[in-house]
Amino acid sequence: MTTWSGFSFPHDLEREIFEMTSLLYPGFIPTLLRVCHRVRVWLEPLLYRVLVLSDSRRDPEHGLRIVASKPTAFLQKTVRHVLLKVRQAPEQRKLYASLLAKCSGTISLSIDGEVDRGFLRLLGKMRLQRLGFTVPPFFMKWNRAGFAHPLFVSVTHLDLYSLGHSDDHDIQKWHGITTLPVLSHLALSPSIATYILPSIVTQCPRLRAIVVTTHRSRSADLAFANSLALADERIVVMAIRMGYDDDWELGVRGGDDFWARAEAFLARKRAGKVESSCYFLDETPARTPPEGRFSFGNITEVPGIGPDISHFTC
Repeated sequence: MTTWSGFSFPHDLEREIFEMTSLLYPGFIPTLLRVCHRVRVWLEPLLYRVLVLSDSRRDPEHGLRIVASKPTAFLQKTVRHVLLKVRQAPEQRKLYASLLAKCSGTISLSIDGEVDRGFLRLLGKMRLQRLGFTVPPFFMKWNRAGFAHPLFVSVTHLDLYSLGHSDDHDIQKWHGITTLPVLSHLALSPSIATYILPSIVTQCPRLRAIVVTTHRSRSADLAFANSLALADERIVVMAIRMGYDDDWELGVRGGDDFWARAEAFLARKRAGKVESSCYFLDETPARTPPEGRFSFGNITEVPGIGPDISHFTC
């Protein structure tokens, strides 16, 4: 037990206090790791639970190398949510692939950037529940599987960005979405939604929410929502005014991301508080990203100690 001025705390209570603080304020974890060895043992797994490796953070390649240097067994047990912004440089792409290979315990993954066959093979070794990626030109021809590939078996929330290539305009290939066994939430960029909504949505009775995410002007978003020639209460055309990285991190850290806000909107429609013919949702999230945000691009490693807190930002 630890004693301060006559007060003592059992280790289990001490651990609960430190872990709760870390979950509420992840940016403070590097500071807390310096308290003592047992606190480091308790909290280091929480440091790696959410990985945001993005160009919008400082020196993402440096952070990528720090994470990739950790033992595979450690990352398999600790990493649960990953956002990657993939660059074109071959060396960095190898680092991303090496990292994904070590993070087979990931349940939520978003990849912003080019996805190649090597990346998709790595995803097949995970049991992903939430997946977001840009549909690449080769996807429908990949092993002749497309959405029938085993990597989608456990996916409940699927977020598909822009339609990749004119060669993919074979609507029959997109029908694989209707066969996904546990898919309950589908998000589409406007270009994909315009193309597949009329023929796909009616064949997906298990879907509880179909979200078309937009980032344009309000007038353009509203015009798109009004142009939908569908009468389906599950559809939400959602104008997201927050950066995608921030919205994603908000959700995996327990806040109301665009999935949660879309569900709340649909609940209001079912309760009669929103007109049934209204599909457009333009609102900012009720909560901002968690205080004390943490990014591996903002730290350096101090030999024998761990992250150097002089290089992280809150």
